[in-house]
Amino acid sequence: SDLEQRAHRVFIKLSAEQAFERVNRGREVRPMLGESPTLERISKLYAARMADYASADFVVDAATVGDGGVIEQIVAWLSERGIGVTRAVS
Repeated sequence: SDLEQRAHRVFIKLSAEQAFERVNRGREVRPMLGESPTLERISKLYAARMADYASADFVVDAATVGDGGVIEQIVAWLSERGIGVTRAVS
């Protein structure tokens, strides 16, 4: 598709348990999970989507690295491909 030619898909791989913890720490309501997400719902959704997630251009296993490590890996991967990254200022 046109999007696949213009975009880079990165999958930040977490366990369902890690995703559950992160979702519950946030304040946003996730439309696919509802207002009270459960580990069971996250696990089922994750399993149903895994084939699509695994076909990403780059997979970062975030199970053992923090957010900074994930960002470093993505930036390094993009840099290897000659894709410039501009750091956002918050």
